[in-house]
Amino acid sequence: MKNKSLISEIDNSTQKILKSIFPPYIIFLVLVLVSLSFVHIYKTAQIVNTNFSSNISYWLTVGDRFQLERAVSQFNDASDAWSINVMLDTYSFPLKSSSLESHYLKFNFPLEIGGRTGKLEVRSRYPLIEIFILTLITLVASVLVLKPIKKKVLSIVKAFEIPLNKFVSQLSTQENYQANHYDYEFKELNKINLAVGNMLSENSAQKEKIRKIEDELLVTDIVKEVSHDLKSPLMLQKMVLEDIKEQIDESDYVLLMDSIDRIQGISSRVLKTHTKMTVYSKDALEEFINFKRLEKQDFEIDIKCSDVPFSVVVDKNRFESVMSNLLNNAYEASENEKKVEILLESNSNTSKISVIDYGKGIPKKFLEKIGSKGFSFGKDDGHGIGIYSAINTIKSFGGNMIIESVENIGTKIHITLPN
Repeated sequence: MKNKSLISEIDNSTQKILKSIFPPYIIFLVLVLVSLSFVHIYKTAQIVNTNFSSNISYWLTVGDRFQLERAVSQFNDASDAWSINVMLDTYSFPLKSSSLESHYLKFNFPLEIGGRTGKLEVRSRYPLIEIFILTLITLVASVLVLKPIKKKVLSIVKAFEIPLNKFVSQLSTQENYQANHYDYEFKELNKINLAVGNMLSENSAQKEKIRKIEDELLVTDIVKEVSHDLKSPLMLQKMVLEDIKEQIDESDYVLLMDSIDRIQGISSRVLKTHTKMTVYSKDALEEFINFKRLEKQDFEIDIKCSDVPFSVVVDKNRFESVMSNLLNNAYEASENEKKVEILLESNSNTSKISVIDYGKGIPKKFLEKIGSKGFSFGKDDGHGIGIYSAINTIKSFGGNMIIESVENIGTKIHITLPN
């Protein structure tokens, strides 16, 4: 798809607006001039009627048609634009001309002559030429006035182009933006500039915070895994030492047992250091989800919760590591619709967190193997540790995790924890 230039679109839109205004403006102008002309003609016709009607009524009453016809003829001969006609019963002067009917406006005013009703007809030629000339004059004047206005508007658009292009190029990468700061001519650009800068700074800070948390979570999971794996061989060594106790020197036995106890003590202390059980609320979960939204900005994450307060006792870092792993899996499984729903439910004893995605799902034949150590599905570089570690972490909190999935429909993961 061909990208359009914002400035060129503004320029073109401005040109179109100015051009679109012109035709209705001409029509409006002509209508105004025609209306004013008709008003002027009618007012003039009233003045003619006022000046002639009383004399004409008198001449008709006394029967002096000679004076009447002379006055009418003098008025009609004085101007091609105006004429009058007097009518009473069958008398009419001058006689009507059919050629005048189509070229003149006609106004009739009543005459009272001895109980008989006549009329004075005042006619005016259509002022087409005058209206045309006035329209041209007004249009020329309008063009002369609008031309500098149009030039000013377009100059403002052009003046906006350079700083806007600079602003857009500056935003092309976050590095360019952080390395260069400009003071723009337009205050709106400066406000956008400041807002984007703050947003990028906050985004960088949040990403760094997420990275540190995930690093800490990784260390915690490794420590937990190592501590767990050390327990069995250390217990086995103790059992072997007990069996061969009579075959070795007592000092060697004590030294070996003491070494094993010290290794177990160190393992327990390290695990205890990295395990901090706290009350984890809905607000804490929403804060974590906001971090994930910043990390994956094309990923829609919706939280839905019941009216019952939600809180569980967990190790915050390890729990968020589990949630991060589940959300990352949901994101990777979503092909068209990058969306996941988190449903929170709670009762008097337990709280339930459901992570629901609408991705490609897991085939039924693989579903039972999900969570087994070393088993991975749908990832070329998967090692089968993420879900396995998540299940064990949830179990260490006294909870459980259930996975439901339908191929090509999506996956639901339900985590139940004690309140």
